[in-house]
Amino acid sequence: IKIKAYSVDGGSLAPFKGEPLSPELFRTFFLSGGFKPMVPALFLLNQETNQAYPVLFGEAEPYQLASRIETLMGHIKEQFNDEA
Repeated sequence: IKIKAYSVDGGSLAPFKGEPLSPELFRTFFLSGGFKPMVPALFLLNQETNQAYPVLFGEAEPYQLASRIETLMGHIKEQFNDEA
């Protein structure tokens, strides 16, 4: 998985160097999905469709991340199976 870090305040989180969050990405990640702007936030992005899938908002434990990704991947697979 390719990881890119974006920053709303110009800072970085080790070990990721944050790039500024552009207005276009802000719309993609937050506004178009109806999410309140909250950081830290973790999204999976389909680069072909530019669809963003929210993974987590705020701090989380590793088991919460693993559980959320498992649930999200099931949802994404169902979505693509329904379209086929």
